[in-house]
Amino acid sequence: MKIGSRSFVLPIIALGLAMCAVSCQKQPSVKVQTHQALTHQQQVLAHRFDQITDIIRKIYRDPKVREEVSLAIFSNYYVDEVVKLKDLLHPDKSPLFQTAKLTKSLEAHQIDKNLFASRFFDVLEKGNYPGLRQFLDSACAYNDSYNQASRATSSYRLSAIDLLNDDLAMSLNNESVPEITIYYPYSENFVNEPNAPLSTLSAHGELDGDYGTDPNGNTVWIDDDYAYIHPTQIIGMNGGDYMSEDGNPGTPVQPANPQDTIFEVFVGFVSCKKQYDRFICLSGNGGGSEIRICRGSAYLALDSTGHVPHGTFDEVRIEFRRKEIKDGWKKNYFKKVFAIWDPNWKWQNREQVFAIYEEDTDPIVNLQMGLNTTLKIAGQEITIGPFEFHYAVRTRDEIIRNLKRQHEEFFVNNKLDQGFGFLADGSTSGLHGPWPIIDGGADVSYTMPEQVTTY
Repeated sequence: MKIGSRSFVLPIIALGLAMCAVSCQKQPSVKVQTHQALTHQQQVLAHRFDQITDIIRKIYRDPKVREEVSLAIFSNYYVDEVVKLKDLLHPDKSPLFQTAKLTKSLEAHQIDKNLFASRFFDVLEKGNYPGLRQFLDSACAYNDSYNQASRATSSYRLSAIDLLNDDLAMSLNNESVPEITIYYPYSENFVNEPNAPLSTLSAHGELDGDYGTDPNGNTVWIDDDYAYIHPTQIIGMNGGDYMSEDGNPGTPVQPANPQDTIFEVFVGFVSCKKQYDRFICLSGNGGGSEIRICRGSAYLALDSTGHVPHGTFDEVRIEFRRKEIKDGWKKNYFKKVFAIWDPNWKWQNREQVFAIYEEDTDPIVNLQMGLNTTLKIAGQEITIGPFEFHYAVRTRDEIIRNLKRQHEEFFVNNKLDQGFGFLADGSTSGLHGPWPIIDGGADVSYTMPEQVTTY
């Protein structure tokens, strides 16, 4: 995992549409859960998803089409278990379909990469789907100037959509809005069955369950438990961030002089036991959970007014799939991260913010913490404080952790038993441990290996 450093973070939350408790008996039509009414633009978007899902159900009668989609998701090109609809409709322009991993997989299964696209557009042109082609031409268009090197930039975003509904066009043209995806929750359970018959579901809101269609065309209630044992794909907006690089301890900080002591601190193993995001999503906040473990520092950053306008705020970004979360509370699963939390926590930096939250697309939540630190004045370092350190994140959930850690306290207590056992890192990182599990009874538990080196 990588950490990102910036003055102020914009990470957190989104709308929640609660669902009604309903029976699982067969219904004549899909029942939309609407405790909270959808906006007009959400209704239009949900209608488009229904049209897309109807076409997908028809072309999924061919096992090779199902296999192409499943193999694309199994390639793990994206952080979560998704493939973007634009990838499938335009494979010649899709960077996913240019990867060696997916190319070899499709060749091994004797599947033409244009199979999904050709079947989809054939049904679209022959069927009755008013307005859908115009919608797809904009919502799933590739920028011709797109290239592999710039895939993380805004050139890989939804292009402007010229629809009758101006609000929807404005929303989808916003580069922060996720793209249309096919989401395959618990795909790891079916990785050996790429052409397995699939249940399908169209997103109608932020929900934990809704009616969908099983492989035989029957209407069934689909939720997290159903998808765990039945191969299921959801057409909606479940994000599509690119796969992050694995975390590693990194290179030790080089000392300024031979007498320096370097205090490196890491995020080691992390367990998430709560599904923070909805199972079904219309906004990009569904699927797995995006846990962020943060460090806030005001070291040498105080201005003349006693505020910290440019304090450092770093994040360790950890993506949990739904299976990893379910295994977290079922099997006490911990994910190995080993990313740097602080490359050198100098003793002069008396206190730092330690925070954990689950990132969403909105809203912005402002947090603050009183910190003591050291400020260099006239060549001398002087301990000052407390003063307020402010930062902002985007989340719909309660902040998981927001506390102050003191340098002396941390390095004295960090190796002591916290009452939840220990975890060793194995032989790959060099930070052997074992290290105590912290917050073992909470929804997010973790270890924080340290490495103190004197030169």
